[in-house]
Amino acid sequence: MIMVSKDQVNFLYNDTEKGMLASRSVCYRKVSRYKTVVCLFVVIVAAILITLGCLSERFCLRENTCELTPVQTPDSLQLCKKLKEGSPRKKLPEALIIGVRKAGTGAMRFYLDMHPYVEIANAEISFFDFEYENGYEWYKNQLPMAMQGQLTMEKTSNYFHNKKTVDRIYNMSSAVKLIVVVREPIERTVSDYLQRKLKKSENDDIEYPKFEDFVIDQTTGEVDGSEKIIKPSIYYKHLLKWLKYFPLENLHFVDGGNLILNPYEEVKKVERFLGIPHCMTQDKFVFSSTKGFYCVKKNKGRREETKCLPETKGRRHPLIDPVVMRKLKDFFRPWNEKFYRAIGRSFHW
Repeated sequence: MIMVSKDQVNFLYNDTEKGMLASRSVCYRKVSRYKTVVCLFVVIVAAILITLGCLSERFCLRENTCELTPVQTPDSLQLCKKLKEGSPRKKLPEALIIGVRKAGTGAMRFYLDMHPYVEIANAEISFFDFEYENGYEWYKNQLPMAMQGQLTMEKTSNYFHNKKTVDRIYNMSSAVKLIVVVREPIERTVSDYLQRKLKKSENDDIEYPKFEDFVIDQTTGEVDGSEKIIKPSIYYKHLLKWLKYFPLENLHFVDGGNLILNPYEEVKKVERFLGIPHCMTQDKFVFSSTKGFYCVKKNKGRREETKCLPETKGRRHPLIDPVVMRKLKDFFRPWNEKFYRAIGRSFHW
């Protein structure tokens, strides 16, 4: 039998314990290094994903004007995905601003032109009323290039009250979305008169008739409903022919008066109607005290610039003879009531 002393036992025990501690220390260092590597990997991956997310958003949205976070939906994400696919191309419009002239169609076109999901023609093409003979290919070539997922649009303010346009637009697309900007009928009529007077004065030295002489039939002393500046303001008459072709769901009516006072509210409704993300946030609209209407802030690279409607917008209206004003109100009142009932909405004119 081999005898082991107590001192030898203690020595062996201490040696074994030291070995175990050393081994455990090595193990801890390996685990610590592993955790560090994993942590660094997670940080790097997260940084890459965030960078890609920023790049994809900037690619998807031509400018950083669209706050996707509060309004991110499956539909908006799908639109963003489509924007990154394919190349720009020309196509027939999926939506039209069809009128009404001098009700705020220019302002609505201006605001939608700032939207990253919309490509809208810069000028009125008048295809469905005066250029229809040129054909769809000609029309398509007048429209802007658009990415897949972007809406192509056009604005011609005479479409709504022109007799020829309804069936022509329907033949192009029965699913097209139609935006109608309406304004208090007398204000719209006066604005129409001022524009015609300005154009006539530029080309003719003859004194232009007064507004009252335009709208009042000299033989009867009553409002002349056949007058060219009165007819577009009788919204109900024109609406009837559109409802023969399109369901009411295809039409959206913009309050032209509120578009001046609160463009953000009206543009937001149009975004919802068109099914595009809410990009025109309230902070983008800036009131200009010198111009008297709202301008839009737009990001251009790293700089931010403010764009406004042209100087011709927002002309001051002349005072109307009170007797003529009363006759105009009496004339339009029944037409307005019929219009409200037809669309299921009142503008309180």
